Amino acid sequence: MKYHWLSALLIVLVAIAAGGATYHFTRPATTPARAPKGTAAAQDDLEWLQREFKLTPEQLRQIEAAHGAYQTECRQHRARLGAQRGALADARAKHRPAQEITAAQETIASTKAVCRSDAASYAREIAAIIGGTEGERYLSIVLPRLTACFGRQEGGGGPPSWAGPPPWAGGAKRGQRSAPATQNPSNQNHEPPAGN
Repeated sequence: MKYHWLSALLIVLVAIAAGGATYHFTRPATTPARAPKGTAAAQDDLEWLQREFKLTPEQLRQIEAAHGAYQTECRQHRARLGAQRGALADARAKHRPAQEITAAQETIASTKAVCRSDAASYAREIAAIIGGTEGERYLSIVLPRLTACFGRQEGGGGPPSWAGPPPWAGGAKRGQRSAPATQNPSNQNHEPPAGN
């Protein structure tokens, strides 16, 4: 009788652990970065693109293929950045010379620049698949948001983490067209601003 409180505590702890495990293993993946092709979040992004830009089945197939190729590149960039950050942390922990630390920082900055460039190239590839004025509209929505996202991310690499409709949807509800973001009309190449 004197160990009832211990039994009750054990039952509560088991219930909490079971609830946590159930939540962890049954929750849906909600971000494209974590949602493999075919999951609900990845499908939401494709559905938004299809509705927003009136894609044909062939365009959708091409976009899915381009997205798969970009995700492979992106994973490689993230792995490279992780290794480079580890090397930088190691150099700092071992109190390496300032030149070595600066070189490691420059290597990371270079990899981040490649990530930004690849993301912009991917957006241009999707715009080319969409084609015409709708492709231009896609770029006017996506490129400024990519630039802003890369500016916010400490890592500067990898796709942004977002849930629900893509952030470039400009707050549009499902089925509504989003307003294009303002962009400098003299920037005909749709290059992200330098330094971001």
